[in-house]
Amino acid sequence: ESFFGFTFTNQILSIVINGITDKKCISMRYTLLFTQIFSLFNNLKYLNLDPSARCSSNLSFDNLSPTVVSSTLLELHVALDKFNDCLYLLDGRFNQLQTLCVSIFMIPLSHTTISNKEKISNLRCFSLHCNTKTKAYDELIVLLLQRMSNLEKLDLYFTVVNKPMFVDETDRAECLIYSYSYRLKDYDQISNNFSAGIFECVRNITLFDKHPFEHEFFLRLSQSFPFMKSLSVMNDKPQKNKLHSRPKKNNQDLPIIKYPHLVKLDLTDAHDDYIEQFLVDWQTSLSNIVRLSVCYRPLLRVTRNFTRNTTQFNCTKVIHSCLYDNGRLSHHTNENIIIET
Repeated sequence: ESFFGFTFTNQILSIVINGITDKKCISMRYTLLFTQIFSLFNNLKYLNLDPSARCSSNLSFDNLSPTVVSSTLLELHVALDKFNDCLYLLDGRFNQLQTLCVSIFMIPLSHTTISNKEKISNLRCFSLHCNTKTKAYDELIVLLLQRMSNLEKLDLYFTVVNKPMFVDETDRAECLIYSYSYRLKDYDQISNNFSAGIFECVRNITLFDKHPFEHEFFLRLSQSFPFMKSLSVMNDKPQKNKLHSRPKKNNQDLPIIKYPHLVKLDLTDAHDDYIEQFLVDWQTSLSNIVRLSVCYRPLLRVTRNFTRNTTQFNCTKVIHSCLYDNGRLSHHTNENIIIET
């Protein structure tokens, strides 16, 4: 405090800290940094502890119970360990806070002693991202959102896992909840129930479903993600509406799917039909050089040992492939195949 000086610290209104890459930065030290900032800078209005460049630990108030209070802070960006830490920030200690953006490591369904009932009338913008699955949507998240009576902007991203009785006797249901417009670069485990929309920020996509993906689904996918660069398909179910089983006149009505920015394609966990979906030229037209990951034997079947005419064009776009066969990795180019043991 003597280093900064009383007058100087009172003049600081905004602080951004990024590039925290120290692996020894444990949660307690990270929390201590947070508390010391408010003890030093009494007129702080903006604080950003950059979640994208933070250390390996998140802010946690389990390790310390600091008495942090600020009546001047208007905007806060921070990475948290658990949902309770978010409730801590919204328990009235920052009573003028208008914007809160948090990245939470996990949202467990657990009892909390922190109040989640009082209205948060000053908050205008709230962003919550969590990459782990949660069962606590109704019990925790909905209650928190109901407290924000004057909210104008809401940004959400997390996956909700429901109890089996809400679906059927065997399956667990998962629902990805996000706010539109979606600003993340990754969109994971898209299924057939994906709703349409334009996601211009997304670059990396994974697909997963227990039901087959049909040609029409991939058409919607290409339209919804115009700047997609990486795609991974996880589906072992064969397509029911295979195009080669339809009359040719019906196939002519379906547009050829184009992926203008696709450069990476992973089909190692996909049925043969999806290899065909991407390699047959009257179904898909690859615009760029694509790095393909695929199982070797299914690739041979689909391309008929690389002699099938309708797969020749798209195969010329695949100059380097990672092929997996019984634990062996091989690299295939248009000229040769090399097996590594």
